[in-house]
Amino acid sequence: MALRSTGSAEVAFLPSPPSDGVEEDLQLHQRSESVRDLSPPVPVFPPLRVHPSPIGRDLLWSPGSQTIEDIHRRVLDGKGDHLDEAQVRELFDFNFRHLVNRGIRPIGQKQKDEAFTQVMNYFHQNQEEMQRVVETEVDVSVEKEQYILTGKIDLLLGGDGRLELLDFKSQPRPSEDDVRLETYYKQLCIYAHILEQRYGKRPDRLLLYWTGEPRKEDALMLFPYRPELVEAADAHFDRVVTQILEKDFTIKKPPEAKMCKECDFRNYCYHEGVIKLREEEL
Repeated sequence: MALRSTGSAEVAFLPSPPSDGVEEDLQLHQRSESVRDLSPPVPVFPPLRVHPSPIGRDLLWSPGSQTIEDIHRRVLDGKGDHLDEAQVRELFDFNFRHLVNRGIRPIGQKQKDEAFTQVMNYFHQNQEEMQRVVETEVDVSVEKEQYILTGKIDLLLGGDGRLELLDFKSQPRPSEDDVRLETYYKQLCIYAHILEQRYGKRPDRLLLYWTGEPRKEDALMLFPYRPELVEAADAHFDRVVTQILEKDFTIKKPPEAKMCKECDFRNYCYHEGVIKLREEEL
């Protein structure tokens, strides 16, 4: 079973049948939300290995996130000092072509330029932080009684005896009362707990970086690591997993209209009265 991102701020949960006698593997994606809020109902999304068709929003940030990862890997290989905008553009264009060749629906030039601008804003404004990169795309997992929860940390930063973990978000920074932040923070706490056990060192800060913001001071969001919240965060994801295992995909709250316009199930939800769209948007 897996939790798979739709490429937007919310997530769709696509369960797949486990092998007999094997624990189910659940991917904890950085954008995970309540399964009741955002997932399609069972009749149209049976518990099979089903994937929605690729959409433009996936591609908007995918070459950007992959390029930022490539930048970090160059830094770790000792080649970061030689990177310039031309080389970053070459990495970005390669990643873009690779995604298109994989069948991802191409985006327009405007959206492509937007994604590259996000990459360059990050690259130019975080040269000092590049010297503190410890590891990129760090795999983490938690083994539970009925399942294994797996995830990936975008970036580990160190230096001066500190350890910080950072996750990227491709959207503009949300308001402080945005309901998504609580879930993001719970996930970061679980990640930090895993890293503390792995490295024997407690992370000092948890970071979200909103690449949709042109200025670093607006893009960077800081959270303290509070170990006492790990148990509550763990219980939160246990509840989500329980709903998945019970195949409870009832839509409690439809996602934003922009997401629905790009979803494979918009026609079904429209005719069921779950969402409201104009006919030309179907």
